[in-house]
Amino acid sequence: MEAAGAKKTQQKVAVLSVHHIAAQTGCATEGILSVAAFSLRAVEVDYARKRLRVLDRAELKIGDGAAAIPIAVKDGVPYAPVEIPLANGPVISGRFLIDSGWSGAILFSSPFLREHPELLEGERKDLAPVDVVGGKMATKFGRIPSFRLGPFTFKEPMAVFTINGAGILNTPGVGGLIGAALLKRFHVIYDYAAQRMLLTTGSSLNDPL
Repeated sequence: MEAAGAKKTQQKVAVLSVHHIAAQTGCATEGILSVAAFSLRAVEVDYARKRLRVLDRAELKIGDGAAAIPIAVKDGVPYAPVEIPLANGPVISGRFLIDSGWSGAILFSSPFLREHPELLEGERKDLAPVDVVGGKMATKFGRIPSFRLGPFTFKEPMAVFTINGAGILNTPGVGGLIGAALLKRFHVIYDYAAQRMLLTTGSSLNDPL
């Protein structure tokens, strides 16, 4: 397998249908590259230039002002700690999967919503059921007061609420997903060997979510 100038050999791959990604995004999708493909490299994602680079860690250059977000990789999946400050004062903490392949911003899992039902309070509108790896999900959407990732706080972002999660979105301990609509506000470097994600702010940081 070779991608972005990086070559991997003797790799195990999973075979499953990802047609739902193409159907939802309108972009032909033949497969998914996961953490395991880049575990010994640094991955730089420059959304502004629409460019991905796979780097040897010796080539890694960290720009001024980059914020290091700790990530933990479990079963080949990266998670980051987040906080959700509520309007009435309490702050909810959770562990969210970094899913750069999902086009949305913030998605809450079913177990997390059962644990924190106050997140479903307020105006919530139904979305059409969606196909995902693991089944079909019913979801709602609406705004939450704020969402905090490292030193960055997003005011009144739009979020998706999973009513009947499937697969990882029905797994206890998984708060939900952080997707590309939030990540694209940054210049992102994934440094899995150091268990961190480096975020440098871009011009779109404060655009409405």
